[in-house]
Amino acid sequence: AVASLQARAVWPANLHRTDVMTLTEMPPRFRALIGIGGNIGDVHANMQSAVSALNEVPWTALEGVSSVYQTKPVDAGGPDYLNAVVAVQSALGPRELLGVLLDLERQHDRARPYWHAPRTLRSEEHTSELQS
Repeated sequence: AVASLQARAVWPANLHRTDVMTLTEMPPRFRALIGIGGNIGDVHANMQSAVSALNEVPWTALEGVSSVYQTKPVDAGGPDYLNAVVAVQSALGPRELLGVLLDLERQHDRARPYWHAPRTLRSEEHTSELQS
């Protein structure tokens, strides 16, 4: 591990406690493991920003963040990657969460000029399972 990211499980600022549904109204919750990383620009700052943004997604709670690991690019050039995994609980389904992740990448100027291009921020949903 080369660094750590700060994970703060707090009540999302954009969700007021009066907006909370009762347990019978609450949509199903999914646990998702999300990979984040990058290899150009201020990657650590971009990853920290992504973690903070995930913590603000409505109906989503941050469970934790792994250590940050440095890895060599595979089938690509460019500098080494920094990578981490973020665990969340969310009432958003896998497709809605994917939309959130793609928006995060766009906000961090992610470009896709060619396959395996270097990137400012990569985010991908690795697993998503329904929680009972």
